[in-house]
Amino acid sequence: MNRRTGSDIDSGYRPTVPLIQLLILAIWLGLPLVAIRQILSARRRIIERTCPECDYDMTGTTVGGPCPECGIIPAISRSRSTDPERVLCRNCGHDLEGLPWDADCPECGLRSAALPRFTPARPRYRLRAVLGGGLLAIWVGLTAIVVIDWYDSYRYDRMRGAALRARQTPVPHTTTVPEGDRD
Repeated sequence: MNRRTGSDIDSGYRPTVPLIQLLILAIWLGLPLVAIRQILSARRRIIERTCPECDYDMTGTTVGGPCPECGIIPAISRSRSTDPERVLCRNCGHDLEGLPWDADCPECGLRSAALPRFTPARPRYRLRAVLGGGLLAIWVGLTAIVVIDWYDSYRYDRMRGAALRARQTPVPHTTTVPEGDRD
């Protein structure tokens, strides 16, 4: 006989089960945080760590400095140049071909006039962002399945308990024989 429950059947319940359940619950609730972090870190790495012109890995270079490969300053724009072969002054439109990238315009005197013009780049997502989004979608789906299953089993247990209580309560016997005809 089980002293704790008063039952003749040992349920196999051990005191460590709630601790394991809490650990599983903590891991389960932490999964969306991991997925969201993956999505956000993948987006941030695309924006901050590569040159917008040549996709050179800028890890370890000074912030705001030019790209060692092509000379573009990523801090000015995170986009691609419209025409890398032809550079015009940003103020007057004078052709600055042959001048260094940080030269002043000989026509209007604008400082660093040779910086290229930019058009917005298309957003790019890395594999980590896609995997993070997939993990988040799977987590939402599995959580919905677990909650629905829990709710159904909860209703079933309540129904089963009500049926058991109904069987255990004594039912008063009523007769259809009139009182005068009874023995």
